[in-house]
Amino acid sequence: MIIYIAYLIIYALFFCLSRYGMPKSVTKAMDIANTTCTMYFLCEMIIRIIGLGPHVYISYGYNLYDGSITIIGVIDVALLWGNVSLRSPGMLTVFRCLRLLLVLRLARFWKSLKKTIDVLINSLMSVVWLTVLLFLFLFVTGLVGMTVSGDR
Repeated sequence: MIIYIAYLIIYALFFCLSRYGMPKSVTKAMDIANTTCTMYFLCEMIIRIIGLGPHVYISYGYNLYDGSITIIGVIDVALLWGNVSLRSPGMLTVFRCLRLLLVLRLARFWKSLKKTIDVLINSLMSVVWLTVLLFLFLFVTGLVGMTVSGDR
């Protein structure tokens, strides 16, 4: 488990270190580290599927989350190392941003982070309903204003 957490932290640090205009040697080293971490997570996913069985693996939400993020990482690595015509800097940036969600895997082991994420999600649900109420208010006041002004 310590190795797993260390890989997650290293993975996040490599994404934080990337910047525009890096030397080619640093970019190549980061690509190799990115590939190594992705292959580690892919091996972990395969071992889980074999160990738990496909039906049990799919039944857990965290496994679906981990698997989908890992598959996105494999696609990113395939686009990075392959001579694929779809490869564009924008597409790679989107894939890499989605893969930063892997840091949320730490919530499985870090109970206070899991509690913080749960509170954040619950508070976002309240904000969604407040936003819907705000737009409803703006719509009604707009209709009242159009009615009062006579559509001018």
